[in-house]
Amino acid sequence: MRFLMILGHAHSSSTLVGILLGASPDVTFTGEEYDFFREDALEDYCTCGKKVGDCPFWAEVNKLLTKEVGPDFRKKMQNLHEGLNRDTIYFLGKKFPCDDECMRILEAYYKILYQVSGTKYLLSGTKKIYYSRRVLEKIFRNHTFKYIITVRNPFGAMASYLRRGVSFLQSLRIIGTFYIMAKLATLRKQRYVVKYENWINNPVQFFTDLSRKLNIQQPKWKIEYENNYITIQPDKQIHIFAGNKIRKKTKHVIKEDIRWKTELSPLQKLIISTTLMPIYKILHFK
Repeated sequence: MRFLMILGHAHSSSTLVGILLGASPDVTFTGEEYDFFREDALEDYCTCGKKVGDCPFWAEVNKLLTKEVGPDFRKKMQNLHEGLNRDTIYFLGKKFPCDDECMRILEAYYKILYQVSGTKYLLSGTKKIYYSRRVLEKIFRNHTFKYIITVRNPFGAMASYLRRGVSFLQSLRIIGTFYIMAKLATLRKQRYVVKYENWINNPVQFFTDLSRKLNIQQPKWKIEYENNYITIQPDKQIHIFAGNKIRKKTKHVIKEDIRWKTELSPLQKLIISTTLMPIYKILHFK
């Protein structure tokens, strides 16, 4: 099996990068695929426009996994969600709550995902660094495993968080912690850094180059910019969990808000310049 993992903080364009790469004939993008283990997962919506339980892709995965590990697998995975919700504390030393039964189910799940996808690479995305490091790396220890780290310039990232109502101090902590943890977690792994500012205005050239580095066929899609939105129409259907984001439920079309120019005060700019920006540069994200 060949696995690509996108690590990205919120508003770093990780989902957009996944969708754009997932348009390659060699790649299947499954989003934050651990949502599949929620109790209400089958009632959620897929980006194909159908409920997950009715989506041809996810319904097949559900049928095969039920046959492999039993119908009550979601009840057995509740500790996994506890770990995902508190990912940072496990990174700092506490053991991630995924026992042998949990690992057995996850191994079967990713094997089936890869089988159903039928492509060269399975592509996933997460903000949960420790889950990726201690669980997924173990599952794929004998297979190809590569990281794609999506990051955003601190000023743009902070402005995006603030525009969505996250407090300044909380935004500072989330972004700074991600920069450091993502670097530490992938030090000895093959990784590619995707900066939001480097691709958003010229995605064709950027993803042509990235596809060459990953040794995959070039993704095919149509992109339109309108006001503050980017609309992506992949040449193939992308099956990821859409949740309650109505704009994502239109078949074959993904629409995302890409605004980030919230006005930052002089004091906020000074704090970002003296805290996040040095970390960003030191960790070679610049």
